[in-house]
Amino acid sequence: MKTWVQTHRGAFYSAIGISFALIIVLSCCREATKKVPLNYFLLFGFTLAEAYLVGTASSFYDTPAVLMALGITIVVVVGLTIFAWQTKIDFTLYSGVFFCLLLCLVLFGFLQIFFRSQILQTVYAAFGAFIFSAYIVRLA
Repeated sequence: MKTWVQTHRGAFYSAIGISFALIIVLSCCREATKKVPLNYFLLFGFTLAEAYLVGTASSFYDTPAVLMALGITIVVVVGLTIFAWQTKIDFTLYSGVFFCLLLCLVLFGFLQIFFRSQILQTVYAAFGAFIFSAYIVRLA
């Protein structure tokens, strides 16, 4: 299975297209998200497409690295959710700041194409983790 998903790129690109199309439908067509059988089908299709994308991306890494990333993600999300529940700080006021930081992350990602180094990749990963941790706290 690992060899198949790594060699058949068409299925991967199809899953990307399906995922984006369903994101657009779920974001723009609010009435579709409120119709009972249709909303379940849309959510199910999006979940399948994302599961295939994550599975394909994970197949390029060793199992211990994927399990470590899963464990770290679980601990961070649970810890930040508990923090957001108990804090008195209103993080919704910082939406503009978070958006600017996200744009910086995207630009930094494009720079990674031209300037590759292990230190820059580590800084990029830490910066991305910080930004999305802030989004988790803001939304929780």
